[in-house]
Amino acid sequence: MKSARNPKARGKRADNLPRQPEAKSTIGELPCRVEPLRSVNGLVILLSLTTAVFAYTVAIRAPWFGQLTDCSHEWCTATSLIWAQNWYREGALQSGFLLLENPASPEFTTLDSRSPYVSYPPGSILPLHVLSLLRGREPDLPLIMGVSLAGHWLVAASLAAAVYWLLLKCGLPMWNALLGAVPAPLIELLSPSPLYCHQNFYAMDSLAVVLFAICLALETARWTFPRWSTLADALLWVMLLLGYLTDWLFALVGPTLLVCRLVLEWRDRTNWRQRMLGTIVYWSSAMLAAGLFIGQLTILGRWHSLYDRFLERTGLTTARNSYGFAEFLYKFFWEEYVPGGYGAGTAWLLLAAISA
Repeated sequence: MKSARNPKARGKRADNLPRQPEAKSTIGELPCRVEPLRSVNGLVILLSLTTAVFAYTVAIRAPWFGQLTDCSHEWCTATSLIWAQNWYREGALQSGFLLLENPASPEFTTLDSRSPYVSYPPGSILPLHVLSLLRGREPDLPLIMGVSLAGHWLVAASLAAAVYWLLLKCGLPMWNALLGAVPAPLIELLSPSPLYCHQNFYAMDSLAVVLFAICLALETARWTFPRWSTLADALLWVMLLLGYLTDWLFALVGPTLLVCRLVLEWRDRTNWRQRMLGTIVYWSSAMLAAGLFIGQLTILGRWHSLYDRFLERTGLTTARNSYGFAEFLYKFFWEEYVPGGYGAGTAWLLLAAISA
């Protein structure tokens, strides 16, 4: 008892006690541990606001719903509709999942005469085909524009959730994280370019944007809520597979997400065999999509068409334009697309964000 009252004795005894091992941390571990249930209230409020603004945008776009004009790239919507209708009438499997511009008829008896489009995999038509089979009617403009509108909501909701979860992970209180996440869906919903493209335009690009936003949300959820990582990984695998089957953008998205994981988790002590197996599973979606598309191109003998289109799209050839790639990129992207879609000062804001 006497020694217990002596401060020095207490300090000595404390020093002799076994110390608890320090928790192993990774670069991806931020100060705050987010509990999923405690974050639900803020997420519900955020998604409710997003849905209300989205409903307003649907109302103001209603006069142009279900009809095509000669504006911008709406011919892409018409072409997607033709591909989907051919799948529905002939069967996607019977058509070899090919994007055929001409129907089977006495006028078009050969595969070449039906003009198969091989610049992209056929994933963008899959949701249209599935929905058409479910409702028992061939695809039409209201269906394709409805899918585009649904994609607009998914992009806004995914961005809102991703920013909200990230701010919570950084240690912000719920209300601060909620306020910080509000601009993301508002910019997506109210900017001219998304307003137009996510109704009147449908092609590989628009579906790829939707899948990309969902991937960002799932990766953020996986990082913020480790207990959900298995479910997030499974859903992310599906989204990546659809992305690889839809647009070449995912040839960059997949490796970028993996590099981010390596940077954020490089101190992880997980068994290297387990990590190797996880990496193989991660890449299996890309390998499956690549195998399907390579097989399709090989059967068709269309590798030369894809190569020619690659040269054209990358600017390595100027066969279809009178100026070089750098001038083409500057003129159409920086002078027309970015200001026209998001405002005159957006180019400078985007450059500042990239520099930061």
